Amino acid sequence: MPSDLLRDVSKTLLCDSPMLTRFALHNCDLPPNTNVRLPSNILIKAPKLRNLSLIDCVPPWDSPAFSRLTRLQLGDMSTLSPSPSELWTVLRASPALEILGLFGVLGRLGKSTLSSDTGAIVNLAKLRHINVSNKTYFDEYTHFFSKISFPTKSCVILTVQCASSDGNLSSGLRLLPATIFTCAREPDGPLYTIVLDLKGFRCTCDVFDESIPHADRRIYTTDQPKHECRGFHLESSFISYPSAPNPFTSFCSDPPLYSIRTLRISLSQDYVKGVSWHDIVTALPCIHILHANVDAPEMKEMLYALSVGYEHVRHLPRLESLQLLSGYGFNHHGHSTTVADAIERRARLGSHLVELVATDLSTSTADLVRLRWAVKTVEWNWSYLEKERYQK
Repeated sequence: MPSDLLRDVSKTLLCDSPMLTRFALHNCDLPPNTNVRLPSNILIKAPKLRNLSLIDCVPPWDSPAFSRLTRLQLGDMSTLSPSPSELWTVLRASPALEILGLFGVLGRLGKSTLSSDTGAIVNLAKLRHINVSNKTYFDEYTHFFSKISFPTKSCVILTVQCASSDGNLSSGLRLLPATIFTCAREPDGPLYTIVLDLKGFRCTCDVFDESIPHADRRIYTTDQPKHECRGFHLESSFISYPSAPNPFTSFCSDPPLYSIRTLRISLSQDYVKGVSWHDIVTALPCIHILHANVDAPEMKEMLYALSVGYEHVRHLPRLESLQLLSGYGFNHHGHSTTVADAIERRARLGSHLVELVATDLSTSTADLVRLRWAVKTVEWNWSYLEKERYQK
């Protein structure tokens, strides 16, 4: 929208708007880093306004219009992004806020302002969905989440660049705030699945309740949702660098996640950080289903943790289904013996698997015989051969 037309449109919003409930103004046609400041008294005569979306348009941060909102989206404000105090003013003025989207508007948060930001935590007591994405740096993201609180049963969507805005990432940080996993630490809560996909310098971590249909897990910020978000749901993507925090410390350094029943982990050969299987199996003691797509060294470490166990503790005693997809270098008979050794040892300790599914792992008849003794159902698949299925 041309800037002169945009200003004309914004002026019309100074008049009475008694029926207006949703307003979106997206200034998408101006040159990069060009923003328009909106009039100081915009939308103050819209008593029914509940949903506001502004892209490349900067509102007056002390506007009384924020006090009525249940949905707010702010995006792409570049140098006119709110300061920490302005952002907290907006959020404190929005006690009914349920859905919040911040896309490239946290540029004035970070290490340079965190030390001086000593105000009280902003409590978003009714928030159900929060999305922080688009050109958001790690120090901006951590600053923001260190200053807000919201219900644990919320939907959280994140896309963060794991470098600081000034190029120097602070040490000792967590990839995700530990409080995000509060629901998953409740022994009597809903049953969750955690999905970790680690490739090179990129990490995605999703947590969701599989009993809830996918369409019900998240709400979009601007549109009227067809479904309401039901319970805790996390979708996070971190574009990482070598100095980025280890993703596992977010859920491995606190009380265990008793409500996680399924772990799906995929590790590419170029993932640079390595995996602490001891920490994972300790943090997820109630896993029933484990899907692993990892390379040979990591699979050996994982199987060791499942069989002998670190400090000779029997880990994941409730594990029922193990699904293995061969990564690089795990495709000769000796590796199937490693699988058979681990599962047979668990069985002798009283932890029989109900199901083993292996894909693209070479095997031998002797190892399959051993596995048939230890597991109720064994399925061995090859992408280039007809699969063989063995059942007791």
